Amino acid sequence: MMNPYATAMTGLGKVATFVQDQVIPSLLESDAVSAEEKIKAMRELREQEESTADALRLHDDAGFELVTQLELPQRPEFSREGPVTEEMWNKYKNADGSFGDVHSLKLLIFRGGLTPSLRKEAWKYLLGVHDWKKSDAENTAMKKNRVEDYFRMKLQWKTISEDQESRFAEFADRKALIGKDVARTDRTHPFFGGENNANLNMLSDILMTYCMYNFDLGYVQAMSDYLSPLLFVMQNEVDAFWAFVGLMDRILIDSLVGVVTNHETSNPEHGWAEEVGKGISRAFDKSLFAQFREKPNFQMDQLPIKKQLMELRDLLMVVNPKLANYLESHNSDDMYFCFRWVLVSFKREFCFDDIMRLWEVLWTGLPCSNFHLLICVAVLDKQMNFIIENKFGLIEILKHVNDLSMNIDLEETLTSAEAIFHQLSASQDKLPSHICKILSLGDASDD
Repeated sequence: MMNPYATAMTGLGKVATFVQDQVIPSLLESDAVSAEEKIKAMRELREQEESTADALRLHDDAGFELVTQLELPQRPEFSREGPVTEEMWNKYKNADGSFGDVHSLKLLIFRGGLTPSLRKEAWKYLLGVHDWKKSDAENTAMKKNRVEDYFRMKLQWKTISEDQESRFAEFADRKALIGKDVARTDRTHPFFGGENNANLNMLSDILMTYCMYNFDLGYVQAMSDYLSPLLFVMQNEVDAFWAFVGLMDRILIDSLVGVVTNHETSNPEHGWAEEVGKGISRAFDKSLFAQFREKPNFQMDQLPIKKQLMELRDLLMVVNPKLANYLESHNSDDMYFCFRWVLVSFKREFCFDDIMRLWEVLWTGLPCSNFHLLICVAVLDKQMNFIIENKFGLIEILKHVNDLSMNIDLEETLTSAEAIFHQLSASQDKLPSHICKILSLGDASDD
């Protein structure tokens, strides 16, 4: 008898390969027609496998309350504050360099971001390179070890000869993909512009070294989008590398924890992850955790990124049911037109300066870890009338969303997203439990 988990995951594996090779490149670019064709093809693959993949569905309709239109209170008004200055930052430092009341400091960062001159230091804490609770001396000692580790790993791939590389296809493929992506990453920004740019070489070296640090994951298209602002802020490859490691770990943990906590435990002794992992290991010789470790957000193995898009749809149904119903009636409620937003954390939607401000706000984890989904809701909420009045279908919605790139007001969007959070928070006794869990509200919040 065929193993149902193995059968399901084999089918999802086909979808994942198709998504990685064809859908991601299309949705990262601006060709709405091409993207529509890939989305439709992906839907066909998904529907073919859906009956055998029911055991792995992230959103069990039978397990959730039906979301009916709720009477939400009036959306409160908020305003953004000024960025955290070095003087404000230092007030939270203890004599030994450790920090007190980190939550209050993060709240200030959430409310206004950081002064640019402070980012190099503050981002290391936000991304886990430095420990808030450790002294300057302790963090400096950790940095010394990391410098040695970085150059040791860099030497590993630097010393691979052409002869070795000719028999190391996976390494050669990743090296070629990195070279291709780096050559077109943020080339309009002065830091990465021009010919023979040394910063592009650093970008490439960091990504190659990350392949040695985490060879199971390696390099996936869009990683260069995440790295470029880090390198710009850090101004050196060692600090940028470990900040990138912290960011990738953050994405991995969010993906893994988010998926596992949204499933019922099928075996109280082992838990859902281990049970499914057993089935997957029989199909692919790897556990569920290993699968996530190798393929987090980027490859859209149906699990992490599909989960986020489904949560986005559920949030929109509560906040703006009119738009949510319109999207459903126009074959767009899978929210794939928001794929690029979620995949690279809006990197293609805002200018370089705005994306640095946005990311440091998101890295605070306030007011909840899924605040990026509320940003999506805020953008769509503002576009509702334009989409509906023009009677947009899938291809028009895709094109319109792509055309929003570089035309979204960041401060207005952050203010709106925060207001939506507090509007929902004030109604948490009426919200379905899975909505509360998405927003970490009340008893549904994660520790």
